[in-house]
This record gives sequence, C-alpha cells and structure tokens, in this order.
Amino acid sequence: HGVGVKMRCQSVLCLVAAGGSVLRGRDRAVVQCHAELPQLVYGTAWKKDATPGLVEKAIRTGFRGIDTACQPKHYNEQGVGEGIAAAAGLVARKELWLQSKFTPIRGQDPLRVPYDPASPTTAQASQSIARSLENLKTEYLDCLLLHSPLATLEDTVAVWRGFRGDGGAG
Repeated sequence: HGVGVKMRCQSVLCLVAAGGSVLRGRDRAVVQCHAELPQLVYGTAWKKDATPGLVEKAIRTGFRGIDTACQPKHYNEQGVGEGIAAAAGLVARKELWLQSKFTPIRGQDPLRVPYDPASPTTAQASQSIARSLENLKTEYLDCLLLHSPLATLEDTVAVWRGFRGDGGAG
C-alpha cells in the first residue's frame, strides 16, 4: 500500500510514474497523464508570515499553480492553506494545481520536523503527506515531489515506491 494520497497526475516529473506514459527526450520528459498543468506556478518558499496574503494575492492575480513543501524551515505550508481558503470564492479547488514536497530529515529544522524523525523513512513520508493535506485543507495533491534524495538509495527508492502506491510506505 502507498502513502494514501490522491493525486490527479501521476508522472515521472512528480516522481510517481504509475499513472501516465512518459516520452523521454534528451533533456526532459513529456508526461501524458491528462492533467492540465499551469504555465506558471507560484513558489511559496521564504514568505514566512506573509504567506497567506501573498498566496491569496497570487490566486487573485491569476496564478492557478501553487508550489509548497512540508518543510517549516523554509515554507509556511499552513499559511499556504490559509491563503487558498481566503481565495476560495475566486476559484474552485479543481482549478488549482497544488504540489507539495516530502523533505527528508536532513533538510528539516531539527526543532520543527513535521513528522516523527525516529520513524522509518517511508512512515516519515506518509506522515509528511498527511500533514500537507491537513495544512492545505485539501483531500488531494496534484503533484507530490521528493525534495531531495534520502541518505541511501534504498530509502530513496522505498519512498518513491510508496509515492507510486506499489509498496514501501507505512
């Protein structure tokens, strides 16, 4: 069983190759998963307490893609959710592209890790995704990214397999 997150697009770009076909070019992958990706995605790193207002403003000005991460060290993911909620009357959830990231322990602030650091890495990923869904006040993510490789190739592959839903995640 996977990490239990519903995703509209399962693609190599999102590190979840199960749901779409991929055509490989020299320097890119073309994803065929029948999802509409916005041309511009609003990045939410380093906005801190200004995050809710800036996310709402981004949506008001036309952004339909929002990038965040469950990484309190650099992102205020709960603030992203607040900004989306403030703009709820402007755009339906299905019109937004929400992507978040699982950040391994070495990329986290040791005082604000959003999951149990003593858990196996696959459980950490599951806990992080659950926290993202809660923070963003949504039932699904459109894209889930692995923010960086884990300490070992074995752990990286296990988390990736969990993202795909073919085992490896607790």
